[in-house]
Amino acid sequence: MFTEKIKSGFTKAADKLVEAEYSLYTKAVMEKNKAGEDVKNHLNDNRGMAVVEIVLIIAVTVGIMYVFKDRIGKIVKDIFDGADKSTKEFMKNA
Repeated sequence: MFTEKIKSGFTKAADKLVEAEYSLYTKAVMEKNKAGEDVKNHLNDNRGMAVVEIVLIIAVTVGIMYVFKDRIGKIVKDIFDGADKSTKEFMKNA
């Protein structure tokens, strides 16, 4: 009879231990899934992307302008010289 009580006590203790272990395992799995979702949500967050795109476009434009600054300067000068010449001709004929 005494051995039966000991066996019963060990069984109850083992059951509680298994229950606690399962509870901890379940919590750990839930936290892992939550962390995975947080990472996924963070990676899918596109806030601020428009600013990055605009900065990159401006940087590329400035880089191209720097590389071709002499040619761009000549083209702009030719355009303004042509406009100035056309304006002078218009003023003479008016």
